[in-house]
Amino acid sequence: MDPHGRGRGRGRGNRGNYDNPSNQGNFGNYGRRGSSGYRGNSGDRLRSGSRGGHGSRGGNRQFSRGPPSSGFGQQSSQEALDQSMGQLSLHSETELLANHFKVSIGRYTELYRYGLTFQKRQQGRGDDTSDETKPSTKPRQTTKNKGIKKHGDSEKVSKPPPNPLGKDVDPKTANLPGDDDNGNEPTSSRVAIEGRINRSKIKRIIALLISELKADAKLAKIPLATNYSTHIVTADPILENVSKTFTIEYYDEYRSTPADNPEVFDVQVIFEKSISLGGLSGHLQNGSQTQNFIEFSEKEDAISALNIIFSYHPYERCFPTLEHRNDPSISERYLTTIGGRVFYGVAVRGRNGSSETGRVTAQGPLNSIPGFIRSVRTVFSAEVPINLNINTKTSLFYANDNVQILIDAWRAKNVGRQWQQHNYGDLSKFLKGLSVRTQHLTGQQEPDNFLATITGLAPVSREGVEPTVSVVHANNPDHQHMENLGHYFNRVYNKRYLPNSKVFAVVVGGGASAKLFPADLLYIIPGQAMQKTRELPAHAIRLPIDNKGRILTTGRSLFYGDGFTTTGAREFDLVLGDVMISVPVLPLATPTVRYRGEVVPQRRGPPVFHDISEQNAKYGSWNLKGTSFFRPAAQQFVWTYIELTLNDHSSCQQADLDQFGNNLQSALSRAGMVQAHFQRLPLPKAHQRRLPNGSLPTHHHAAGLAAQFNFIDEVIKTLRDKNAVNLIVFLLPKKDMELYSAIKRVGDQCTGVATVCHVLKEDRKTRSLGPNASPDFYGNLSMKINLKMSNQSVNHSLAVKPAVLGAGAMVLGIDVTHAGALAMSGAPSIAAVVGSVDAEFAQWPASLRENPLVQDEDGKRQSNEQVMDLKAMVVERLRAYCQVNRALPQRILIYRDGLSEGQFRMCEERELPQITAAIEAVSKERGIQGRSIPIVLICAVKRHHTRLFPTSDSPTDTPRLIGLGGKPNGKVFNFNPMPGTMVTEKITYGKGQDFFLVSQKAQIGTARPTHYVILKNTTDNTRDQVAQATHDLCYLFGRSTGSVGVCPAAYYADLAADRARFYVRRFYHATRDERWDPALHPDHRFDLTIHESMRERMFYI
Repeated sequence: MDPHGRGRGRGRGNRGNYDNPSNQGNFGNYGRRGSSGYRGNSGDRLRSGSRGGHGSRGGNRQFSRGPPSSGFGQQSSQEALDQSMGQLSLHSETELLANHFKVSIGRYTELYRYGLTFQKRQQGRGDDTSDETKPSTKPRQTTKNKGIKKHGDSEKVSKPPPNPLGKDVDPKTANLPGDDDNGNEPTSSRVAIEGRINRSKIKRIIALLISELKADAKLAKIPLATNYSTHIVTADPILENVSKTFTIEYYDEYRSTPADNPEVFDVQVIFEKSISLGGLSGHLQNGSQTQNFIEFSEKEDAISALNIIFSYHPYERCFPTLEHRNDPSISERYLTTIGGRVFYGVAVRGRNGSSETGRVTAQGPLNSIPGFIRSVRTVFSAEVPINLNINTKTSLFYANDNVQILIDAWRAKNVGRQWQQHNYGDLSKFLKGLSVRTQHLTGQQEPDNFLATITGLAPVSREGVEPTVSVVHANNPDHQHMENLGHYFNRVYNKRYLPNSKVFAVVVGGGASAKLFPADLLYIIPGQAMQKTRELPAHAIRLPIDNKGRILTTGRSLFYGDGFTTTGAREFDLVLGDVMISVPVLPLATPTVRYRGEVVPQRRGPPVFHDISEQNAKYGSWNLKGTSFFRPAAQQFVWTYIELTLNDHSSCQQADLDQFGNNLQSALSRAGMVQAHFQRLPLPKAHQRRLPNGSLPTHHHAAGLAAQFNFIDEVIKTLRDKNAVNLIVFLLPKKDMELYSAIKRVGDQCTGVATVCHVLKEDRKTRSLGPNASPDFYGNLSMKINLKMSNQSVNHSLAVKPAVLGAGAMVLGIDVTHAGALAMSGAPSIAAVVGSVDAEFAQWPASLRENPLVQDEDGKRQSNEQVMDLKAMVVERLRAYCQVNRALPQRILIYRDGLSEGQFRMCEERELPQITAAIEAVSKERGIQGRSIPIVLICAVKRHHTRLFPTSDSPTDTPRLIGLGGKPNGKVFNFNPMPGTMVTEKITYGKGQDFFLVSQKAQIGTARPTHYVILKNTTDNTRDQVAQATHDLCYLFGRSTGSVGVCPAAYYADLAADRARFYVRRFYHATRDERWDPALHPDHRFDLTIHESMRERMFYI
């Protein structure tokens, strides 16, 4: 039997969503247009930039809707726009470039995949059985002048660094460093079961295994690649039999040979299957809808193998190397990786702020470093069946130095004049999980320093004390007298810490293996990403032509190498195109939006509204001068404002507060909310309330947070009960998530009083605070208030609806938000479902549910993207629709947000049946049986890496680029595609059911189109019709005078889920390091209940 014969093998938050309305729309000719909250298109920054839209019309033409309507005040501005465009040089551009490169298969058309399992050998009695490199901890005075031998020759010292708990333990153990892949790289379940070997150690074991394989002259000639986790891929067989076990003596990358009595691992290499690249190519080139279509069950395996191959060349450069075999000096790694598919340069000391992938920018204790991500893509196409998608990424990394320098930089940025107890917890979290190498041994013993993981700061005897080596006790059981850590290292390792040393003490390792170390004796392993932060990396926003140039040069060579490269894709004879793929562009028709005309007050009787006013939006935005809302809130409501003040902090002057009240009341009236009544409070300073203790408590201060919540509760309830207030605008002294959370919890959940928050700004001259004075601000505030105060309000609507959105149409949006790194361990996720209830798609009430975690193969609880209680949530939304329309919808469009490609099947097989079951249940409630409602299930994918670039870098305005945006005197040429740009070929799946769409003007950076994938369509509407409908919906986001980058159904679901995060903030931003466990802690319960009076309104907007 041929062991290499063909055979079947074995086989994814946390942002605060302040509803500060500034810069979210343009309410008249009042300056710049804001956005809907996604105005910046970073191109490569996580969850920032535009959210894409839909589109697909077939043909290379502009789709006409008939003659445009001329609304009030519209014609002159449109003529001026057309005249300005006529002054530019125009030519037809029907193609753009996508950041995909054609992959051609060479002589190796068959690949061989091998699985890896790891088993640690049990060592003799008294030997280390931990999961770490064995450190030698010898003081310098006992060093013997010996050369480095193969198995080490150093003596073990009896005085190790002390355990923080004072335990007399084996000095040779410490926890492994954290994975520089940040846990994103998959590992074999067999690895975890058979010894719980750390990912970093697995990588090193595989590197040693590869070295052993390459030492064989025959095997050295065979192209080989690995993901340094679970698999090896080769171009020819490397085993004579089905499997073979290799014995690996472990030593870390900072040693040249194993130490005495090293850890030993048995690595079993098991042939799993052969993979036909030729079969993959034929499968794709024949096309999924042709008569000679070839089924190819190994498609995913082939794509996975190609991804491993393209990552192998940069992956090899993610490890440090010894300069010479017998020289302890180290040549540090040039690259680092997250998940084996994103690679960044490493900021090495002495390289003047540069790295292999771009310039390094210091941000306090962190560095902002650009990098690149790759993904092999396949398309049913005879022209480009296989391509490699390469995009830019920018992330934050721990600065490379000793830990004390990192702590000093962190303190300079985060600590005030005096060290506070909460600083201890914040710094511990910042350092926890950081991989370090000890530096307490010098000279010939330097290679015996060991790798470890920081688990926190050293414990202190009382709160508020800095954990320095001069105050932290060494807890040495062998010493008669109590000594501090500095004295201990002076005595045992001949260091020179002063009695009042300010060097911090940290803990490495955990449990009985934990060690206390001075922070300046720990060297940070380079290339470790910091992901437990909201701080954004510098220079992540770049123009399209900048990103395009980086990808074509640095990005492409990173994954493909150059003419001297001997590993990775070139070794496998894969050919990567040297130009980006050119894709046809299909422009979708730009919708026209409708408002009512200007409100004209009357001396007697109600005000009069002018006729309908229509607004065109050539560049994805429009002007509202002389208009009012299409359907303003009709019922009367009472509103007021409250300024929250602090001690020793500026506040508003009374004149500014009075002006704010008058301006907002006028704006509400102009917008058509003539029933809005401003409640001016009678007493002086009645609109100002000082917060408890005149301060803002941090998330560590539980008592302060409780007092703040009770204060807000009293303020809102008093205004509701004594003044009949329905809406309160809170003017905040500064942006503070804990304060915002208290306001929303009280308003949305406890009292049913609508709230809007606005952060005041300080006047540099008067040093006093004041609200935004621009008319734009009041217009944006009016948009939000109109949607909040009535479930029948409509800000604007479509002048012409596509057939998909015609009578009887309903749209649902689904999203899940996860706990995040700062939450209690094990805290569940939150699911949100929104559903339209009116014909204008303006009102979208929401349902919220706790979404429990799931267990993986290793028994670990992980975030669950599947909405477990989806049926009940959809039932709620259908009932709300029926309550308003007195009938079931005739068709339903469902937009599922937040999924990756690997989760499409879950959505189709597990969530779709819940949706259909909900439809059947509500139909049965209404006495309708035997009739199904047609649906379209669409996944809106934003977290992909496809970008669209102009074919030329010259600033020549074209119909498909924003260019100067209709402003011939504009200074910055915008190279991003126009809203309505759609791509359906070459970079899609090629099955006619997906498309990329840019639906929003990218103000800055590089636009990110949204990838829409239709998973199910039981209507008579084509993909092109669904695409145009989705594009039109992007112009209906309620709190904006511009289109948005993702369909509002998905956007609103995202906002609702984000609002729910504030309801459970004490769990998602925990005051202490605690595990979520409702069985042990009865208070560990999510309360996502919305007050009855707000439940069917857009409380989250």
